[in-house]
Amino acid sequence: MIGFRCWHNSAIDQSTHRYPMSLKFSGLFLAPGSFSVINPITTVLSALIDKGLTLSEAQAKLQSALDLPSDIDFSNYDPLKSLQSETAGSASYTEASDYQTAAIKVANILFAAGGSVGNFSQANFVAALGKLADEVKNAANNSQLDLSNSTLLSNILPNSFSTDIITEIRDANSFTTISEAIEDQKSLFAPTVAISISG
Repeated sequence: MIGFRCWHNSAIDQSTHRYPMSLKFSGLFLAPGSFSVINPITTVLSALIDKGLTLSEAQAKLQSALDLPSDIDFSNYDPLKSLQSETAGSASYTEASDYQTAAIKVANILFAAGGSVGNFSQANFVAALGKLADEVKNAANNSQLDLSNSTLLSNILPNSFSTDIITEIRDANSFTTISEAIEDQKSLFAPTVAISISG
């Protein structure tokens, strides 16, 4: 696996439980070594492989649990490119929007668990990633996970998180399209959740 530390200017401020524009947050993105992209989806994929699934098994589980298109190549798929170049409403644009929507929701969960740069907890971040991967791995075939479900979020996020924090994250993940997420500013991760890597 390869790792990439992503610094970003947004996530939940643990002191106010809000999404400030000026507070920097950190998280760790992962991808299999042969991949040319790295993002929240490849991070969960890597965690699934660490739990004993093959690459193809992990991809199938992710596609089912996160309702991702079955024809995308996780190793090089860049949804931002399609969102910028395709016509809204086209099949390629919808596919990219679905992928990016799932990626933002995963990022919201993982970055909320990790906290701020000044108080970043890699242990909480990694633990949440492991629990999210377990939820994906154990999901019934053709059963989609609702990443805005309070019970699911409580199972994934640190035990120290109050009901109010879980509710904030639930509300942050209660969008259905990438444009809704950006318009409502429920998430500010859209610019960085697909990162290309050069060899």
